[in-house]
Amino acid sequence: MARYLITGGTGFLGVTLARRLLDAGHEVRVIARGRNAALIQRGALWTQGSILDPALLNAASLDVDGIFHLAGRVDHTRRHGFEDFRELHVHGTRAILERASELGARVVYASTCGTVAVSREPEIFGERATYKDDLTAGWPYYLTKIEAERMALELAARDGIELVVMRPALLLGPDDWHLSSSRTVLDFLDRKIPFVPPGGVNVVDVRDCAEVFETAMTRGAPLSTYLIGATNLTLAELFARLATLSGVAPPRLKLPTPLARLGAGLGARLMDLAGRQDPGLDPVVVELAAHFWYVDDAAARADLGWRPRALDDTLRDSIAWVRANREVLRAR
Repeated sequence: MARYLITGGTGFLGVTLARRLLDAGHEVRVIARGRNAALIQRGALWTQGSILDPALLNAASLDVDGIFHLAGRVDHTRRHGFEDFRELHVHGTRAILERASELGARVVYASTCGTVAVSREPEIFGERATYKDDLTAGWPYYLTKIEAERMALELAARDGIELVVMRPALLLGPDDWHLSSSRTVLDFLDRKIPFVPPGGVNVVDVRDCAEVFETAMTRGAPLSTYLIGATNLTLAELFARLATLSGVAPPRLKLPTPLARLGAGLGARLMDLAGRQDPGLDPVVVELAAHFWYVDDAAARADLGWRPRALDDTLRDSIAWVRANREVLRAR
């Protein structure tokens, strides 16, 4: 059995991956700003704090065989500028790689499909796609993830670090307590989505994603990138599937992109004036929903044996979990 460190182990993917590794008998260490009592009770060794604290990172990673670097700030807004995102995504990733170099440990890094697989029109992207710097210039999360991924690959190549870059699409499934992805499902069930945005997404199950991350630790080719997706579909198609599986009618209004962006911007401004914040009204969220995030997962299928489950299975489990925990989730 191996000894692994997970950064960002309180997140949606982090918790799912940690449980999977513990089930397999591995020693799991976690460094995160928060805590997860259930994982600690199961035996995860916990370090509470930032990966940007060298002493904490060194202690948490002592003698590990590999690092799953999942720490990130998933927040789709321009309200707070770019530097906080850059600090964690770029400088934090550099710190992880430098520590891995000292240890001789492999790193499986959670990037995002949005570094290369995003467009204004429906287009499917594979691993040869170029970085979308221009398109993401106004989106702090995605732009700094591009900066981090580019830096990480250059540093790993220079220093001989075994780095595998994973680029997941939109994660759904049970146990998304932070609503990092499942807010869409909650809002759909609560009939809070007023219109159908014009874009498209790729949906993938978080449990399948955790499995392929574990596989990448031993089978992924160093310095390779892997788009991790399952099903490409428009948001209208996604809402139709949610409607069929949940019995909740989808929104009927379809707005063109310019009008949707205008509505989001005005709504966010009114919320600011009222002293309230609603992440669903942020202009960036609507801008993202007006684009297409379609991926070709051929490389992961060839190298990692990637075989995701059917979309309806993921959506059905997501709906059931959100409904079972709706009151708690609404309070978040």
